[in-house]
Amino acid sequence: MIELQANRVGSHAPRWVIKSNKDLFWNGGGWTPYQKDALLFHELSEAQEVISELLDALLDAMTTWTYKATIEIEVKGVEKPTLWSLRKHLEEHHSVSSDLNVDGPKSTLIFPKVNWDNLKEIRT
Repeated sequence: MIELQANRVGSHAPRWVIKSNKDLFWNGGGWTPYQKDALLFHELSEAQEVISELLDALLDAMTTWTYKATIEIEVKGVEKPTLWSLRKHLEEHHSVSSDLNVDGPKSTLIFPKVNWDNLKEIRT
């Protein structure tokens, strides 16, 4: 999949360009192999905003498939929390963190999510 980064260019008056992992540069309307034709940004934050927009457009153009997997949550303590309070706590304080949000098979991207609304007790 494509990776984009802002690269600093110039020494006296540094500017920023957007470069892909395929050694292409963003010129404001497309990609060019020549850094000299790249769109220059005065601020890093401007380049990062455009990178975000480009990646959003790329993701929007992709087809999405959704799969369901079960994550088991083990809770230990003195007093058993209510399902509602546990769900609320998980929604506010926990997210799935894994190596899954990287390139997947056949040029796909994988974004793990947990729908805490489906949380239910399976053992007492």
